[in-house]
Amino acid sequence: MKLLIALFSCCLAFLCADEQMIDLGSLGSARYTSDQGRLTKIERLSPSAEVLYTHYYHYDDHGALVSESLVDRLGEIVYANDLAMAGLTENYEEADGLLRTEYDSCGNLTQLQDKEFVYDGIHKQLQKSGI
Repeated sequence: MKLLIALFSCCLAFLCADEQMIDLGSLGSARYTSDQGRLTKIERLSPSAEVLYTHYYHYDDHGALVSESLVDRLGEIVYANDLAMAGLTENYEEADGLLRTEYDSCGNLTQLQDKEFVYDGIHKQLQKSGI
């Protein structure tokens, strides 16, 4: 709970600061970097301040999140959103291929690889196919 409160406080601090550190005690620290209020980088630091790994966030010219570079070169998450805000598509690079997920404008999962999901007007799942 203490870590959750610290992370929440750190997120609020992005409105005022470009860089924020969270002390993790004997585990080291985490450094959060932002640009114009948008989180751009999270670094996990050892107790001796050595960077252990880094996670990057990339935005388009309008401030929408377009991709994330995962830690330890595990791949990249690419977000695609059409202009009508019809939905979100995420592609995750995995060791054995590409994992594709799609969401409707209400945030409902509509596709997971070859599986499709259908919802009614109150977001209740009606149908699953390909399972």
